[in-house]
Parts: sequence; structure tokens; C-alpha cells
Amino acid sequence: KGRTPKERSVIRIECGKYLGFGYIDVENDNFSDVETLKNCIQPYKDNRDVADIIQSFIKRNKVMKVIEY
Repeated sequence: KGRTPKERSVIRIECGKYLGFGYIDVENDNFSDVETLKNCIQPYKDNRDVADIIQSFIKRNKVMKVIEY
């Protein structure tokens, strides 16, 4: 979920490393375009706690979409 009903959160993970997160407007942006998604990401440092939170979330919740590139 995003901060508003018209928004979705985006998490960037490459090679198993967390790179950051951001939000995208699903009505105005191309949700499947990798470059658009990359541009909405604010970089953050990876650590064990973040990895545990992401893995726990994925196990408990339905993820809307996974885009591999």
C-alpha cells in the first residue's frame, strides 16, 4: 500500500540486497516501467533488520507485483 489509495509502495532489491523504497502513483505512472520505478526509489542502507522485515512481510502478505529485470 501507499500513503494514499492511489499510490503504491515500491521496494528495490537487487541480488538479494535492499537498496531503498519509494512510492508511485498508479494512475499517472507506468507501473511496469523499470526506469520509472527506479526513479521513485529513495536509497537506504541494507541491514539485517531490514532483510528480516521484508522477508516477514512477504510471507504474511500478498505482494501485488514482482518485477524482475
